[in-house]
Amino acid sequence: MPGGPKGLTETERRRRRERIFRWLAVVHAGPRGMAVAGHPELGRRYPEGYARCPGRPSLVCRASGGVPRVCLPRRFEELAESARRGGRKRRGFEAQRIEELER
Repeated sequence: MPGGPKGLTETERRRRRERIFRWLAVVHAGPRGMAVAGHPELGRRYPEGYARCPGRPSLVCRASGGVPRVCLPRRFEELAESARRGGRKRRGFEAQRIEELER
């Protein structure tokens, strides 16, 4: 479908999704990520918030006893790489991975 929704080409859609996932990875990567997002005041609360995170069955941290703040940014980086490679099938894969995070 030429132009796709809102007149974006497939390449533009891929780049936009990649930027969004990379931004999410930065924000979840630590207190400095909050500062980059323009909310340095939230950085102080970051360790407290992630200390309470039980992890998700779909995340590496739950299975390995690791730290959620490590595996969540890693998951967003994976999604960014997938978005960069693009395509309709990959969008389905990305949607499935995001749904896993919500469970």
